[in-house]
Amino acid sequence: MKAKLPLILILANLLILPVLNAKTFDNVTGQDWLSMSREEKGLFIFKTMEVIRENGVPLNKTPDDYTALIDSELMMGPPAASRAYITNILSSIVYETEPACREALNGLRKQF
Repeated sequence: MKAKLPLILILANLLILPVLNAKTFDNVTGQDWLSMSREEKGLFIFKTMEVIRENGVPLNKTPDDYTALIDSELMMGPPAASRAYITNILSSIVYETEPACREALNGLRKQF
């Protein structure tokens, strides 16, 4: 029997690309994030988490958890955070809040 793709993956692939207006996952800034809807943020985080996990980082939180942490960082952090890339903000959050992921993140940083 052929495996079915989860509905969220289908929706992510159909919806996130038009939503981000040709932005790649590498260049969505905090300012872009602040203008995104809750659904857009969720899809973006879901896809970003998928890529991070594929690179060996064992993420332990839900997309909603990471979305809330990024929102908090942008609202309470320094104004420069709005110019930072969301992938960098997420990596910093994971590094700070999930010590078990640090070794894998350090390995990724060396690769890129």
